[in-house]
Amino acid sequence: MVTTAQHTPGPDSTASASPPPIVGLLAELFLPRSSPTHALVTGADGEPFTRSTPLSHADLLAHLRGERRCGAIPCTDSTRVGWAAIDFDTGKHGLDPEGAAAHAVVARTLEALGASELVGWPERSKSKGWHIWLFFSGPVEARAVRRVLLDVLREVGWPIAADTVTPRSDTCSNAGNGVWLPLFGGDEGGRTCFAACESFEPADDQAAVLRAILANLNDPERVRELAEALADPSPGGNGCAHDSDGERPQRYTAEHPCPVCNGFERMPRGEGTRCHGYLFGRGAYCARVESERRHPSADLWWHRLDGEAGRERQAEAENGPPPLDLGALGFTGERLRAIRSRPVSVSPLPGILDPEPHLHLAAGRQKSGKTRFMLALARAWALGVAPWPKAPALPGGRVLVLSREQPVTRLDAMLRHLDEHAADGATGWEDRVVLLGRDPELSKAGRRLLTLDASVIDELRCALLGARAAGDPFGLVVLDSLSRLLPPGMDENDNGEVSQWLDALEALAIEAAAWVVLVHHVGHTDAPGRGEARSAGRGASAIGACAQVTLLLERVAGQPNQRRLAVDGNTVLPREWIFDTAEPDAEPGMVDFFRPADPFAAYDLDVLLPIAEPVSLSELAWRVSGETRKPGKRPSGAAQREARRLVGALQRAGHAETYEGERGADMVLRTRPEVPR
Repeated sequence: MVTTAQHTPGPDSTASASPPPIVGLLAELFLPRSSPTHALVTGADGEPFTRSTPLSHADLLAHLRGERRCGAIPCTDSTRVGWAAIDFDTGKHGLDPEGAAAHAVVARTLEALGASELVGWPERSKSKGWHIWLFFSGPVEARAVRRVLLDVLREVGWPIAADTVTPRSDTCSNAGNGVWLPLFGGDEGGRTCFAACESFEPADDQAAVLRAILANLNDPERVRELAEALADPSPGGNGCAHDSDGERPQRYTAEHPCPVCNGFERMPRGEGTRCHGYLFGRGAYCARVESERRHPSADLWWHRLDGEAGRERQAEAENGPPPLDLGALGFTGERLRAIRSRPVSVSPLPGILDPEPHLHLAAGRQKSGKTRFMLALARAWALGVAPWPKAPALPGGRVLVLSREQPVTRLDAMLRHLDEHAADGATGWEDRVVLLGRDPELSKAGRRLLTLDASVIDELRCALLGARAAGDPFGLVVLDSLSRLLPPGMDENDNGEVSQWLDALEALAIEAAAWVVLVHHVGHTDAPGRGEARSAGRGASAIGACAQVTLLLERVAGQPNQRRLAVDGNTVLPREWIFDTAEPDAEPGMVDFFRPADPFAAYDLDVLLPIAEPVSLSELAWRVSGETRKPGKRPSGAAQREARRLVGALQRAGHAETYEGERGADMVLRTRPEVPR
């Protein structure tokens, strides 16, 4: 809940009321950092216009009261700004501003800014999305600010429009550069409020946020350093596609012309048909070539800088692709017979992992222990030991844990905790496990891997293949989690998009010969079938269908130190395990290890299901939960699933039978006194 420190009196307040303290904070933040001559305001008709007088305290008070919406212009002079903003119009790109996908985009941008030692502050915009504000301790060149923020957006993968970044040009103009101020008193539902970075809910005390911003202003010199590094046009540099003066950066000279077209002259944008040494982006194509690649026309210049690939591509564009030889592409004859000589694949962990490297899904609700379970497997894999008693030793070798969900420090802490409680006594997992997660010291290239778009998946594939070629392969890859690693704009409920993305991960597993496990969350519902591994994961049905094996980890009703693992797959038979996760005297909810448990040890069957006493499945679920039956209520979904699991185990052991009782109720009858083992 937002405290009254955020809100000011509404339009019906008396004019004589003293201004609240938040007015002074907003004035201290914006007035010295905004245009000294102009402001963005709404007229009597509600339409916005640029006023030729600056913002005042009276404007801010009217804004906070909801009487008149006001906006600021960042230009302190003709070339410098005092603040900047990124506008994420998530609604335009089909994202719910309050949805996980939109939150992930904002979170990724804040992470990228933080990695560059810049501080951004998220604010829910008044209508279609989010703003991220950056405030500077002194004026900084608009050109430098734009260069840095546009590079951040390219890294995040967000589509850039003309109004995505404010300031909107390298030369400051009071026209078209305004942004509506936060904290408009007429907005509801958290709109135009600064948000907490973890929950994306409106911060409880907006005045405290303003004080925090004033205490953490960005250093203009840091912005200039970043911009200078990005603007390097030298060979090997990463110059932008063009400078703001209408000319592209020049990589080649008369002494070192372009190796494809021998061009080197510097020409204004839009002139000429050859590349003339211009580069696009990070140097993959000449600028003219990139334009034609996006918008093919009659005069195609499909050459890369080495020339060869371009000639092949131009020939294909002119003559069409060559016909496919299906016999050469597919498996037939001797090539098909040769496959039969391959050794028979054996699962590294029978009953849980597929015999061959494929994509696996590990699903579970929050705090079910799914990440710790995968880290326990990662540790055992790296050390070449059994993950629990009586299990086979895992292959040994390198493991990659790529997590946007958890910071590296937390992943390390969980692995060390599991290592301390492991019964095998093996050490040295740190040398065989590679952790890629959120951390201030993670490089820019590492941060790129935390957003698995098509290009990043290809980079990851090349890295895994390179490690295998070097003789030190990664056998297990853990990706945590699906919702956080999805590219911006991709909806996890869209079967088409998600299926294509998962197919790329499946191809990655096959080509790199690595067991890839994607961690995923379970929806908050007790719908029928939710306890089944295949249908447990939230989102598109393709998520469960594309994975070769699906693991579902759940808490056991009434047993805080146990977990139930349900497994289903194309080559793995449906099966369930019960794992102890801590010693009996441990604190409830602890996950110290995973050890298969006696499925009946946790229950007194003579009390829970007396011999020859018919009990309805619903009543058994209430008994399992440990709660008293509540009239008109149903037992929890977890209790119902545990009751069905218990009855299934008794039936398979020949100790119980089920039948339909009165009113169609499912009845259970325990028939033998001894407890099966």
